[in-house]
Formats: sequence, structure tokens, C-alpha cells
Amino acid sequence: MGGVTPQQTPPPEMRDPIVNRVKVDPHRWRDVVRGHLPIHLAAVGHTVARYADNDTGENAFPGVTRLAEDLLTSERTIIRALATLTTLGWLHQTEQGGRVRQRNNAYCLTIPVPVAIPLGWVPENTAPWMERR
Repeated sequence: MGGVTPQQTPPPEMRDPIVNRVKVDPHRWRDVVRGHLPIHLAAVGHTVARYADNDTGENAFPGVTRLAEDLLTSERTIIRALATLTTLGWLHQTEQGGRVRQRNNAYCLTIPVPVAIPLGWVPENTAPWMERR
């Protein structure tokens, strides 16, 4: 992980200034997520990560229908998985889509605080789930 030792904060480019949570590129996200999620959540998360920007882990907006088609499952299953991944801190919804605007929700790949602590990637003055203030 590039010489990160415990008690250090992540580099500035890895911190989200709005919600103050650790965000990562898809490659690091895939490495960290391994072993932390049940297979159905990991499958949805990995598929969302495929649609994220390769450098920042942002701007993933594949849509529920696309994810359901990619994973050969129902839209309801995808909706539940996205909600769970967001609640657990593995995704952050950065933009609300909708049928009226004909846009999909946008997501950013993030690492929850309990997982980030052993990596030494915990921003200063951070509440446990780093909700928007």
C-alpha cells in the first residue's frame, strides 16, 4: 500500500473533503474488500467498481437495470445490495438519479472506518460512519 503505517492519515488525494471519508481507486478497493463482504454484496460492489473512474474510484453510475443484467439477477436484489453497501460504507452515493431526470445514481468507492483503521487511513476528527454534515 505504498508505505502507509498506522497512525498516518491517507494522502490528501484519497480523502473526500465533503464527507471526510476515505475514497480509493478501484484497484485498491478490490484488494481491501476481499474477505470483508458476503459474496452477493462483493459481486455487486465489484461490478460497480468496473464502472468507476480508474484513477479516483468516482463517477460509477451503471444503473440498477445494467447491474441486474450484468449479474443475471433481479433489480430488487441490486437495489438492496447497493443500499447495504452504502450503509456499510463501501460505497458513497454522490448523486441522486431518477426517472424524471432519466439519470442513474452515481457512486464513489470508499472504505469504512473500521476497515481503514488497520490500514492507517483514518482522517482526523472523523465520526464512525462519516455522514455528510
